[in-house]
Amino acid sequence: MSVALRLALFCFLISATACVRNRDSGIKELAASANDRLIAKIQTGGELPFRDIVDNAAQYGISSDEIAKIKRQLSGVDLNKLVASFVDPNKLKGKVKPRWAFIPPSSRSDQMRKLAALNAIDSEGRMDVIDGTKNPQLVRYPLITLHYTEKLVIPTTTSSRAPRSTNYTANETTSSSSVANTLMLETVKFKDVSEPWAAGAAEIYVIVTYYGSDGQVKADIVELDPVDETNTVYNLHQIIHTWTANRYTIVNLVFFEHDSGDYSSVATAAVTAASTAATTLIDPTMTTAAAVAPAVSQLASAIVTSMDSSVWTNDDDYLDTLNTVERGITGEHTGVKSNVTAGFVPYTLQANPTAGQ
Repeated sequence: MSVALRLALFCFLISATACVRNRDSGIKELAASANDRLIAKIQTGGELPFRDIVDNAAQYGISSDEIAKIKRQLSGVDLNKLVASFVDPNKLKGKVKPRWAFIPPSSRSDQMRKLAALNAIDSEGRMDVIDGTKNPQLVRYPLITLHYTEKLVIPTTTSSRAPRSTNYTANETTSSSSVANTLMLETVKFKDVSEPWAAGAAEIYVIVTYYGSDGQVKADIVELDPVDETNTVYNLHQIIHTWTANRYTIVNLVFFEHDSGDYSSVATAAVTAASTAATTLIDPTMTTAAAVAPAVSQLASAIVTSMDSSVWTNDDDYLDTLNTVERGITGEHTGVKSNVTAGFVPYTLQANPTAGQ
């Protein structure tokens, strides 16, 4: 290694070390100045944007000078993406004061390395180094983590949590309809979600693949509620597909655990992968379930195998696939990896008779 290269590497390591120290100093400042009101708000669950802390600093016991100092010490961090979350694996809320930790944005492999030696700082500035990837039962306090948001940013043109009313005909929104017009994911359970415990609840989404009523390949993305615990049944009662948007009566579901907020590249890649596969998979004149099912199933496989890994901002984890989910499906069904168990109920969305009045 040349002298110049060694010098450059040395300078980089010094700079990186100084950056970590500055961030730890910022966390110490925040932990020392935050009042019970801020801690209580973070403990309610979900993600509290750091911008909320900045905008309401006085309410949280943080002076303008302190907030300015914290922002300087977090230089290089995108404060618009930064959020605070509460992690309490041993149910110690209200019994032990939480410690604070910063989780830097990074790839999955790099994140696991950093979480394995996570600095946890209390209000007195004392610091523990804990393993945020395993053995959470050994940690004697809850954590408040500062990290980049993992909430999905889903374009409205790609998917939505609920179907649009314009997707329905008059016949399908009346109580006399004999076949449900939506697919409802009633319950879901995961054996493993690949999320380190210190990173908090896993953000889960499902890609719904099918052929649209226009004959084009569709890959809708639906965000599910966060998953705090594995082997736990979550009652979602969530509509994930509108059958009137489907040319046939079959969809495939591909489940992922999400590790970043930028979703646009994932959505584009999902549709592109499915569209590429579709050109050789199906004859548009086919109408029977027996003929269509293999082709629709391969659409889901195409998404898992054909998407370039570079589209994942932070290595989203593939969890499982449910193949050939038909209209009218009921009961619990397990994915091909036996990781996801999903419970379905048919659901008919009723038209609102007073809408537009």
